[in-house]
Amino acid sequence: MRSLASMVAHLLFAMAVMIVPVASLAQTATEPVTLPNPLTPEAVDSLVSRLTDEQVRSLLLERLDAVADAPKAAEAEPAGPADLASALGDIALDTLAAWRYNVVNTPEIVAAEGRVLGNYLATLGWSGAAVFFGVFLLAVLLGIIAETLLYRFYLTSRIPPLTESDRRDIFEALPILAKRLWRETAGTLLFFVVVSLVVHFLMPVRDEPVAHAILRWIIFFPRLSLAVLRFFLAPKRSDLRLMYCDNKSAKYLFFNFLGIVMVIGLALALLGVNQALGATPDVDRIAFWLNVAVFVWLAIIFVRARDGLRSIIRGRTTTLTSFELWAAHVYPWFGLAAIGLTWIFASVMGAMGQSELLRDGRHLVSLAVLLIAPMLDTLIRAIVQHMVPPMRGDGAVAMRAYDANLRAYTRIGRVVVFGAVILITARLWDMSMMNMASAGVGEQFAVHLVQALMICVSGYLVWEIVRLLINRKLANEYTAVSDQAGDEDKPLSQTVKSSRLGTVLPPISWALQAVIIILTVLTALGNLGIDVTPLLAGAGIAGIAIGFGAQKLVSDVVSGLFFLIDDAFRLNEFIDAGGTIGTVEKISLRSLQLRDAKGPVLIIPYSNIKTVTNFGRDWGIMKLRFTVPFDTDVEKVRKIFKRIGLELMENPELAPGFIEPFKSQGVAEFNDVGIVVRGKFMHKPGAQFAIRKQIFKRVQEEFAANGIQFARREVRVSVSGSDEKLTEEQLHEVGAAAAHAVPDAPPGGKQAKT
Repeated sequence: MRSLASMVAHLLFAMAVMIVPVASLAQTATEPVTLPNPLTPEAVDSLVSRLTDEQVRSLLLERLDAVADAPKAAEAEPAGPADLASALGDIALDTLAAWRYNVVNTPEIVAAEGRVLGNYLATLGWSGAAVFFGVFLLAVLLGIIAETLLYRFYLTSRIPPLTESDRRDIFEALPILAKRLWRETAGTLLFFVVVSLVVHFLMPVRDEPVAHAILRWIIFFPRLSLAVLRFFLAPKRSDLRLMYCDNKSAKYLFFNFLGIVMVIGLALALLGVNQALGATPDVDRIAFWLNVAVFVWLAIIFVRARDGLRSIIRGRTTTLTSFELWAAHVYPWFGLAAIGLTWIFASVMGAMGQSELLRDGRHLVSLAVLLIAPMLDTLIRAIVQHMVPPMRGDGAVAMRAYDANLRAYTRIGRVVVFGAVILITARLWDMSMMNMASAGVGEQFAVHLVQALMICVSGYLVWEIVRLLINRKLANEYTAVSDQAGDEDKPLSQTVKSSRLGTVLPPISWALQAVIIILTVLTALGNLGIDVTPLLAGAGIAGIAIGFGAQKLVSDVVSGLFFLIDDAFRLNEFIDAGGTIGTVEKISLRSLQLRDAKGPVLIIPYSNIKTVTNFGRDWGIMKLRFTVPFDTDVEKVRKIFKRIGLELMENPELAPGFIEPFKSQGVAEFNDVGIVVRGKFMHKPGAQFAIRKQIFKRVQEEFAANGIQFARREVRVSVSGSDEKLTEEQLHEVGAAAAHAVPDAPPGGKQAKT
């Protein structure tokens, strides 16, 4: 009650602030002679009866001069800035005059409305009034009974409690709220139908329009609005509230919006009653004050509940962009600006005699659309978060991919929803291509303009859809990579390799987006009548010139495209690119960047790569050769290799890199040194080097433990009389013979065994 009293006080204060200066102006200034609008015979007679002879003569001369100057004005040159400023000044003066008239004549307007209702009641008489109110009350009573029976026997379900712990998003509460909205709407519709039927059959014909105006705008309209407000704000059920705000803000907005609805209903009911009774247009000016009440009340709501409105715009989303946070912060001031401009527009239209444009309260509907449109953005974000599957994996890459998907869906939803809002608003104001043509815009230009706008919107949607589809693929790839990474301290490129899609899709995405933008711009310009042939010719000439001047670049790009299509290499794979060996660190449109094992970065243009050997694709087999003396037990070596393979398969660090364990392949060959025994293992890409290092270590340990030596190259030189000690000359002969037998021996020769 205190809040309602405060609101009424604010409203009265605002009205007083408006009335006092205008009323004082009316008392000090001489009232000019203004023609009534519309200019009916009754209005002319009423005006003439109030004017003096001098005023009638002056008004007649003014109108005759205006008629005489009309042909000259039609032949005059187009209006310039000065004429436009003069016209705007006249509009402002007319608007102020209309406001002044409404303020000064407020008692007369209220008295006229009272006379209309009094004349109607006098026409009814006591008996007619008793019949009117009796039938109306009977109809309302029967409507309440029918609605109660509907709730008791058919719509008996109650709304269960829903705790915050049970609720994940607004879609948890939406089915319950929809059921309640359906229940209340069905009851209200049944009530309206029953009351309308009773009024139709029992009410006298002359009184039926008045009863229907009261029923439609004072009873049915507020009740239906009550159900809608409860659906969105749920003032008593925070667990079901779609608009994210605190309880205080929800209750404040609910009751104040309901009050505004009742004021609007009262204004529309008065207009309907006046129309049904054939009242003069001056009586309808009482709607001016009801209009003022609605706009001032709305302005007070947006000032006092600005924090709650900002919370509604932000919604439950925690990851908002800086623009979204800024939009939520300025939304109350945007609402105030929209309210003020709509009020000024309505006042100007009334002063210019264009009240027909405001029929059915279309300016209020447009204002409601403007104020609700930003809230639809909150609904779009909530729907997108509900539709998009949860993020897979952890880490920065997965988060970026997930956010990219959310933003793409949100942008598409915004274009669709706000495009529909614009179309609905245009339809509300009868804005079409034919209307634009009749207003002087030109039919062909209007058609081409609309077509160009539709092409731009369609191109943007296609661009967003292409980005979305590619980002979804990339999100799946990158989140899978993030799942495998495991080590958050290392860069992702150092822990796992990307997939083929992760390598191919980004360049394709850039190319497709560029093509879509170019085609959209050229098509839109063509629809506007702009000749795009010179643009295409210039682009062709530029392309030829660039092609001749950048043959090497084109060769690199084309070669790289085919390498990507063939899936020759991927990020973080170990390859040999035409003799240059390293790990793939970056793939661009024209070159490949490898990281050498010693650290240097090698950049290779694609056109320089003739062959590619990929050591890191899917799986690999590494074969190791060991040379043992001729007298070694080969079966014993086989068992040692098998035991080493089983032990390494149980190693938690090395086991994930194995596909098949290390095992012996038997004797590979005999050479002049000894027996060559070969072992092999199948591995995952990148794991072979750590496994090989451990195998070498274990083989050396096992051979030493089992008395097996590695064979060494020996040269045997037979010297006659070897039992005696060799002389210095004989030793030189032995060394020369060994060097001749092993031509690649290092300086100093090989050890000779005699």
